[in-house]
Amino acid sequence: MMQSILPPLGSRAYSTRRRDITSPRALNAAIYQSTMTRQSADRHGIAPTKTSQKFVDDVNDFIQQSLMTARNKNDEFKIYQQAFDLLIEKFDQQSPAMVIVKKGYDDLIEDLVKQSQKGQQHRLVVQRSMTSLNNALQVKQTAFEKKKKGFADLLDSLNHTIADLKIEIVELHETVRKETKTLRKKTASANKTQNVIHKICKKIQKRADTKKAYQDSIKDNVIKREQLEKLAVDTQRQLTEVLNSISNSNMNVAHTEISIREIEAQIEEYDMKIKQRNDLIVQKAEEKEILRNEAKVIGEDSQKVLEEMDELSRNLKIALSSRGVSGHTLTMVGDDPVKLVALAISKKNKFEGGIDPEMFPDLA
Repeated sequence: MMQSILPPLGSRAYSTRRRDITSPRALNAAIYQSTMTRQSADRHGIAPTKTSQKFVDDVNDFIQQSLMTARNKNDEFKIYQQAFDLLIEKFDQQSPAMVIVKKGYDDLIEDLVKQSQKGQQHRLVVQRSMTSLNNALQVKQTAFEKKKKGFADLLDSLNHTIADLKIEIVELHETVRKETKTLRKKTASANKTQNVIHKICKKIQKRADTKKAYQDSIKDNVIKREQLEKLAVDTQRQLTEVLNSISNSNMNVAHTEISIREIEAQIEEYDMKIKQRNDLIVQKAEEKEILRNEAKVIGEDSQKVLEEMDELSRNLKIALSSRGVSGHTLTMVGDDPVKLVALAISKKNKFEGGIDPEMFPDLA
């Protein structure tokens, strides 16, 4: 027999105050108890009495009061089992029928308890699974919200970046337009300066050739002067000889004087030519110095133009590199600012292979 988990039925439990039987299980138990009471009385030949009726009422009150404190189905099963034990104790414990009924009742209660426990375990497992599922869903929902917020922030940042890039592209287009215009002016000025330098170089070469001709002429005149001086010495010597032998003939003297005058005239003529050549050399040297100064100024201007073109080329390379043009492409194009501007325009028109040959057939 299963031991009751409830306290034994005391005198206070047998209250004469009747309660309404609301539970089907309590109603069935009361009917069963009344039937068992009548059957027991019939077996012993005892007619129902007020005491037996009071016992039935007390059992019903006990069941009702105990059910009010039951926490679950197992407690209810124990209450009905304990009430059945009261019937066994009240009547015949040795009756075979009662023993069989008691055994069947106890087996039924145990099966119900086991089923209730399995149900509770199943509900507990389901509750835990639902809790785990809710927690997992909550974690995934939180992660989804974070990803959603991250994607929203990324999209917002991307929109801002695109807007900034559009502004930079417009500014770059304006800068390229201005730089192209400036470059064209500087290129035209550089070409003009190059032409001037070329003319000056030709003029310098011509003056150099003229100078060389003058120097060769002067060298020849120096040689001739040395020859004339030598001739004068020889003539002076001959004159001395003539003067020493002048006594023979006046005609010889007159002829000698004429020869001396002619020689002196030739010497004066050569001196005049030498002086003119020296003056011309001085003049050419002054003109050469002037041309050298002009060439120096032009060279400085050309160097300044070249430096400005180099700076423009560097700025264009930096701008093109920041816009995604590869270093290999910039190396292939070189430092020519005209080609760099053509590369920028090709990049603007979304041509990725360097300079667009269709737009710039002479530069590609």
